[in-house]
Amino acid sequence: FGAALGAAAVAGMGLLVRNSMQTLDRVGKLSDAIGVTTEKLLAYQHASRITGADTEQLNKGLLFFSKAIGEVSTGISTEATKAVQLLGLDAKKLSKLPLAESFEEVVDRLGKLEDTYKFAAVSQRLFGRGGKELMNFFQVGKTGIADFENELRRLGGTLDRDSIAKVEAANDAMTRFKTAVGGVANQVAVALAPSLEILSFKFTDTVARVEI
Repeated sequence: FGAALGAAAVAGMGLLVRNSMQTLDRVGKLSDAIGVTTEKLLAYQHASRITGADTEQLNKGLLFFSKAIGEVSTGISTEATKAVQLLGLDAKKLSKLPLAESFEEVVDRLGKLEDTYKFAAVSQRLFGRGGKELMNFFQVGKTGIADFENELRRLGGTLDRDSIAKVEAANDAMTRFKTAVGGVANQVAVALAPSLEILSFKFTDTVARVEI
């Protein structure tokens, strides 16, 4: 029984590590895509989990927000600009801030909105259709985000970009290994195919000749 528990613990830890590596790989890539540090992104994800939001929804919301702020800065979208202005923020000034700062400013204002219709309209314009799902996250405000960031640091969950790059490199190496193994399997399959075909025909012919 003890051995079984030990094996289960090892298997569980292996699965946890694998999932963690995949998650951190996505964190690194998203961090690069939107220009937010991995420390900040991990803190946002931690806050979203604690407040009951889906991490993937937060990631999509951040990507949408990055696009919306880009449209504000270039003047492409008047809708995003109007949404920012409805929060009482200066759209031009906001668009010039680092994304993490502009995100937290918007979160702080969104969390204070009491008008549910205005909240729905603004959150959708800036975070996409899933913006309303992040309502509890928005309500923590800038102070709450800072608290979650400190909490994650105390729990040892904060990682810088260089650390995550090591995980990405390991994932890439594992992908290449699987590809190499698959390549060998493909070559073996091709080599055995003619023999397997002959054996299959012979077996089928033998079975067909058997009288029951």
